[in-house]
Amino acid sequence: MFKYLSVFVIIGFIFFIQCSKNEENDVFVPTKEWQIVRKGQKIPRGLHVRINLETGETEAKLLDDSKAPEDKTRALTALPQDHEDTNVENLPKSTLGEAIRDLFTSDELKLKKNKNKFRSYDEIKKTLGDLNLTPKMDAEIIRDLLKKHLEGLNREKLDKSKLLKIIEDLDFLVHQYDNGREFVKQNAFQEFIYKNLNSTDLDIKKETLKLMTGLMQNNVNPKIHAFESGAIGVLLRLINFESDLGVKTRALSALGALLRSFPVAQRKFVESGGLAVLTKFFDSDDIKFQVKLVTMISDLLVEHEYSVVDENLRKYYTKFDLTKHILEHDWCTKLNKLLLGLLITDKDDHDSVEKCLTAMHSLRAHCGGKYEKDLITNLKKRYDLLIKSDDVEDSTFYNVLKDLCDEILYHVNNSVKTEL
Repeated sequence: MFKYLSVFVIIGFIFFIQCSKNEENDVFVPTKEWQIVRKGQKIPRGLHVRINLETGETEAKLLDDSKAPEDKTRALTALPQDHEDTNVENLPKSTLGEAIRDLFTSDELKLKKNKNKFRSYDEIKKTLGDLNLTPKMDAEIIRDLLKKHLEGLNREKLDKSKLLKIIEDLDFLVHQYDNGREFVKQNAFQEFIYKNLNSTDLDIKKETLKLMTGLMQNNVNPKIHAFESGAIGVLLRLINFESDLGVKTRALSALGALLRSFPVAQRKFVESGGLAVLTKFFDSDDIKFQVKLVTMISDLLVEHEYSVVDENLRKYYTKFDLTKHILEHDWCTKLNKLLLGLLITDKDDHDSVEKCLTAMHSLRAHCGGKYEKDLITNLKKRYDLLIKSDDVEDSTFYNVLKDLCDEILYHVNNSVKTEL
């Protein structure tokens, strides 16, 4: 029985091997015409295969010559083996060829091919000139705007809107450091700023003062030129005699931009009677303007206070005593009056109160005996309550105001003890 079973196993194994061979040999042989692919037949790669929707059978044929895939083997064999001896310019105009050309092109050859891509400003200007397009550098734009401005002033009828547009364009340009220097180089203070400040139109004056302020902020060259050309006197006259509050405020901003970080100009300001001009505004009705001038002077006092830590700055700031001149104009009493006025006018205007307290803090060592103790004490108590209030989301600001009151009161109390 086992003898016959062994025979059957051997016959089955031979049949299995034969079937496997037949399956391996049963490969579809394509032609240029559509042929049916039998089930189980292997389809070589690179054929066009479809399903006949009418019969449901799979059909295949060779691809057309025009759609045949590129012979990648042949393409790769065309690659240069030694790129030093190969003329890359003769490579085929294909994506692969472009990649190879970039790979094997030397830096010198690339520079030679690209040298015409970079042209000078004059060449670009000439090229665009043929198209009636004229590129301009900022210096040229500033020159053209100044020329248009002068032409506008010389006309019998002043075109205000055009002049304001010129001022706006220049204001945008001169905020940049190099453009600010260029503005000075083109004599624009005399031909533009000072002429506009002599205008009878208030809007032109205000916009010019805005431009002047931006020009002198953080730009030493325009600041020095403004000082040397007499800007301090011009601005003080506007503050003193101009009736429009908007012009006064803009002039004060420009003056502050000129004086900050410029001790020589600060000394000239004091010698020109600037403190006397500003002090008289403590008797005016506009309390907001008073806060602005107090803030400006307070900033200057802080400069002098902290200049002692810098050896280079100290020699400039110690040449004149700004604090002494301020005290001569009785600012201790003036600041008391301003603080009281702020609390009566709007006790919730904490920003203005902070500016006034900051100025009082700057003079605390000299005005301790003249500050109103009860006024500052009550103010401190109010900020204590505000800090503890549940309605206050962020008490940091009120803490700052309370600390200012504390430090001022310390000098007030010590001054009282000394006098006793």
